[in-house]
Amino acid sequence: MGLTHFPNGIFATPNLGGGIVTQGNIWFVKPYSGSDSNSGTSPATAFKTLAGALSAATANQNDIVYFCQENNTASETTDYQSVNLNWNKDGVHLIGIPASQSGLYIGQRARVAPSSSANAFANLFTLSANNCMISGIEFFQGVGATTLSAAQTCLTVSGTRNSITNCQISGIGDTTCDYAGSNSLTVAADENYFGNCYIGLDTVIRATSVTEVIIGPTQLVGTRNIFDKCIINSYTSGTTFKAMSFTAGSYHTATWLNNCMITNALNRTSVVTTTGAITAPTSGTVYINGGGVFGYSNITTANSSNVYVSAPILSTGVKQGLAGPVTIA
Repeated sequence: MGLTHFPNGIFATPNLGGGIVTQGNIWFVKPYSGSDSNSGTSPATAFKTLAGALSAATANQNDIVYFCQENNTASETTDYQSVNLNWNKDGVHLIGIPASQSGLYIGQRARVAPSSSANAFANLFTLSANNCMISGIEFFQGVGATTLSAAQTCLTVSGTRNSITNCQISGIGDTTCDYAGSNSLTVAADENYFGNCYIGLDTVIRATSVTEVIIGPTQLVGTRNIFDKCIINSYTSGTTFKAMSFTAGSYHTATWLNNCMITNALNRTSVVTTTGAITAPTSGTVYINGGGVFGYSNITTANSSNVYVSAPILSTGVKQGLAGPVTIA
C-alpha cells in the first residue's frame, strides 16, 4: 500500500489519505472480506469492523485506521452497527479510502450505518476522543426497523480539537427515525473543525424533528467550532425547523460558518419555507462569511445582534449585511 519506513519508527503513507506521516501503527478494515480474527496490519489481513481496529489501536501515538471500500454497493462497503460505536481513543485517526482523497461530499463508500435488525440505540457514532482526524466516511443513521422507536443522532462529537473532513453525516434516514429529538449532528464539545462535509438529508422529510445540527446540548460546551465549505441540507414540513440550533447558555463565545450552504429542499411535496435557518445563541456570536441560505425566510427568526454576516447571503427574503448583525424588515 505504499508504506514508507523512516528511522525512529516513523511511517509515511504517500498513496493513502494525502500522505499522512505517523509514528504510530497502521490498521486496515475491510467490512466485507475482513475478519476481526486477523492481525489488521495489512490489506490482506484486514479487520472486518471498526470496533476491531479501534480495540487494537493505541491512543496518543497517531495510529491510523484505513477503512477500505471493496465495492460500490452499500452491503459490501458498510460497517453495520447494532450498538453505538464510540471512537474513544485520543489521537487515533479514521480515514476512508479512497473518498478521503477524492473530495467527495456525498455517498462515500466507506460507510457506517445501523444493521437492519438493530435494537434501538440513540446514537450511531460518538467521537468522544480528542485530536482525531476523521475523513472520507459516510455516517448514515437510517433503518426501517420498528425497534428504532426513540430519538436518534447520527454523529455526536463530544471530544475536542478534532478534524472531520469530506464526510457525509445523515440522520433521519428513514421515516421511523423522525422524532422530535432526532438530528444528524450534535456538537457537544469545543474547537472542532468540519470541512467539506454534507450534513443532513433531503430524501426523508423532517415532519417531527426540529433541527438538523445542535451546538452545545448543555450550556457548558459547544464553542469555537468551525464549519468550512459545508452543506447543511434538510427537507422539512415544519415551519419552525432549524438547520442549526444553539442551546441557551453563557459559555458559547463563537461559531464560524465559512462559505457554507444551508438549504431546505424546495419544490418537494409538503415542504415549507421555514421562519429561520438558525436559532441564534443567547451568548457569543455566530460569524457567517459567504455561502447561501435557501428555503428559509431568513437567517434567524428574530432580530439578532449575535449573528454577523460579512458577505452577501443569497436567498429570497434574507437580508444582506456587511460585518453587521442580522436584521429583519
